[in-house]
Amino acid sequence: MLAKIRRHKWFIIACVVGFTCYFVSALYKHLHFSSTGFDLVIFDQAVRHYSEFMAPASSFRGFSNLLGDHFHPILILLAPLYWIYDSPITLLFAQALLVASAAIPIYRFGLKKIGKMPATFVVIAFLFSGAVLRMVYFDFHEIAFAIPLIAWAIYFMETNKWLPMYISLALLLLTKESFGMLVVFFGIYLLTRRKIIHGISLVIGGVTAFLVTTKIVIPFFAGGGEFMYWSYDQLGKDLGSSLVTIMTNPLFALSLLFFPVVKVVTLIKTFGVYLGINFLSPLMILAVPLLLERFLSSTENYWQFTYHYGATLMPITAMALIDGLPRLYKFRFMKRFKKENVYQYITASIAVVISLLFFVSPLNTIMTPSTYTLSGDEKKGYALLDSINDDASLCVTNHIAPHVGKHELTHIGITEVKKLSCDTIITSIQYDQSPLLSKTITMAKNQGYSLKQTSGSWLVYKK
Repeated sequence: MLAKIRRHKWFIIACVVGFTCYFVSALYKHLHFSSTGFDLVIFDQAVRHYSEFMAPASSFRGFSNLLGDHFHPILILLAPLYWIYDSPITLLFAQALLVASAAIPIYRFGLKKIGKMPATFVVIAFLFSGAVLRMVYFDFHEIAFAIPLIAWAIYFMETNKWLPMYISLALLLLTKESFGMLVVFFGIYLLTRRKIIHGISLVIGGVTAFLVTTKIVIPFFAGGGEFMYWSYDQLGKDLGSSLVTIMTNPLFALSLLFFPVVKVVTLIKTFGVYLGINFLSPLMILAVPLLLERFLSSTENYWQFTYHYGATLMPITAMALIDGLPRLYKFRFMKRFKKENVYQYITASIAVVISLLFFVSPLNTIMTPSTYTLSGDEKKGYALLDSINDDASLCVTNHIAPHVGKHELTHIGITEVKKLSCDTIITSIQYDQSPLLSKTITMAKNQGYSLKQTSGSWLVYKK
């Protein structure tokens, strides 16, 4: 056992460092009131209800069952952790562990293809890639499960271990409704490899899962209606009409992938450091549905590099890089270079560049001493929140919400609220101030709420 640990020590060190950076940065962001209700408190409330053997409700999101918002029953696997420590910090810990665990199949795949040290460098490149860092910094999302599941599915597929592959993809379908389309592309990839039965099975299974979850399951838990996250109206009103538009007007659809120019910038930030080697691998077929989902959408947040939307691309990109390196030797001029040296120099260079970019990522705050101390006002905020009765219903802003998720919550400050029914309103002049919040507070005063408590920047209103 010790000999095996020593043999793979650099890989283990990379994983430990990656996990530590993820968790510490997310933890202290949360402790400094920088995490947000959208989306941390939403998942916190859902998993807490699972842990209490109840439907995954989120008062902050306004759902009595969050499966009516997105299809992510895999979150129930986190419920036992809430029996140990009932806090959104548990979700941040679980996310850091899940993402870091994706390094295992990536490394195993690399060992078979390019050797130990190059595989370790690819793992470093994956763990500290900008898209992954952006995800772990942006609170918690269900796609934390998808990252290792995608990596394991690729590993099992490439090693012809079909049952584990199907299990990985089945779990992926329980992570989010949109991953049905990714499963379809796993099938398309297998069809290109002439694995006909497996390919057809995944295409049919992926399409069926997507249609069932978006047309039946989610509307059922939402109490009727339609799936509300369709954001491709420029192509069509649903998947079928959009596919017709793409086939009849492919140039228009293609233009949507690159305009506005912010999409090109995001693509460069996502793939640029890999020198295009990943695109030598047919595994990049698996990136297609994830890119189409983002860049064909009319939702501008999907186009940005800032959020978590690019993280699921990174296990595909890392494993395509591993698969692409041997394919360099299809070019005649590469024959003069020794493979082992090429693999090591290229992967080391990529790992070094990505590691240096860490210092301009949001996670660089872990190197700032002030990160590890709370300000006087933050301490007053925690003391005030601790004094709130357990049974109180609260109206709170986006950055305060993650710290009071056990309560019945109404969100104020971003969307307009016509009438307030909560027991207590909590705000801070340091967080989430906006004209809409000021308007809401004025409305609250007209409805009989008055200022009952102040502590530093913190304000408490009650009827």
